[in-house]
Amino acid sequence: MKTALLHIGTMKTGNTSLHHGLAMAKANGILGTVAYPRWRGDLHQARLATLYGSERLWDKLPSLRERYPADEGRFQQMLRAYRKFVFAQLRRASGAIISAETFAHLFSADMALALRRDLEGAGFRKFKIVLYVRDPADYYLSITNQNLRMTTATPLVEDPASFKYAFLEMADVWEAAFPGDLMVRKYPAASGAEVFDDFNMVLKDTFGIAIPHIPVRKNPSLSTEGMHIMQLYRNAVSPDSSRTLTADAALLARFLVQSIDALPQTRPVLKREMAALIRASHARDAHELHSRYGVDLGVGEEAPPCEAHRTDPWSVEEIVTSIDPEIMRKLTFLAMREGFARPRPKRSLPYRTASMIYRHLPQGAKSGRLRDMLKSVL
Repeated sequence: MKTALLHIGTMKTGNTSLHHGLAMAKANGILGTVAYPRWRGDLHQARLATLYGSERLWDKLPSLRERYPADEGRFQQMLRAYRKFVFAQLRRASGAIISAETFAHLFSADMALALRRDLEGAGFRKFKIVLYVRDPADYYLSITNQNLRMTTATPLVEDPASFKYAFLEMADVWEAAFPGDLMVRKYPAASGAEVFDDFNMVLKDTFGIAIPHIPVRKNPSLSTEGMHIMQLYRNAVSPDSSRTLTADAALLARFLVQSIDALPQTRPVLKREMAALIRASHARDAHELHSRYGVDLGVGEEAPPCEAHRTDPWSVEEIVTSIDPEIMRKLTFLAMREGFARPRPKRSLPYRTASMIYRHLPQGAKSGRLRDMLKSVL
């Protein structure tokens, strides 16, 4: 009996690392006759999702918008070729692993049912659906870090009181389409290796195989100081008509991530009261998840109803425990030194980005050395 194992996320639960491990296992022949359909190039998750909601999801996937800008014919041509590729592999396989976090946060019940019908048409009769869920407070901090790194216009720091991690709704969608086949597992957040160990237990039980854990920095995070600088920058620029920020945003995010190797910085930690608020607001859903699937997120008791949410935007400073002003000065100096370097390194920070970082620093974080550097190039 052909079995399909669907790994559906949620976001920020080690998906990128697992995809890399699965791709390496496929390339090295570890998967044998078990298919892991992965087309050439990137956009793996985005393409999988658009097979079942192309028009509706195209606008929610900026990577697709950039690749197929306002060219419906070319976009539909890609979808037809991709569908043919995926299901040709699935029909030939003895089993299949399909992995995409977009399945969790973008799929409706109708889309999940359409996927099931297609899998049954390819000969699959047994299904396992794996949904990883993590502590809502940890998820909030991780998704905030990701939003600040993105080059599209996203909410930067969401209101902790109204923030929603819709893990129960995601479980409901997939339970309805695959009744009795959904496994909900708590994401082991201590290290990247642990999610490999956990997922390998599922793989061994399903197909008798395991994928190697290959350490890879595919989705690194910003430091607390990097988050703060990224928010200062994003607040100072406006997106274009496609909600995309200037390309400088990607260069700045890359610089801030890479700077951690050159300059020790503060690891982001959510303030205790913020973490308690987020966990309490998710307590009802977490308790329901525990009663159904035995997964304990450790969120504690449900919170009383919140007062009206504030309308002014939140800042990084309000949600994290500390931002070190001395590290801010050193990090800004590194940014300006790269931005003003002559000759300019390849893919270095533009001059305007480095100077903008300086201009938006709090006055107390501006050292004389930084001022002198800025004056020397103006």
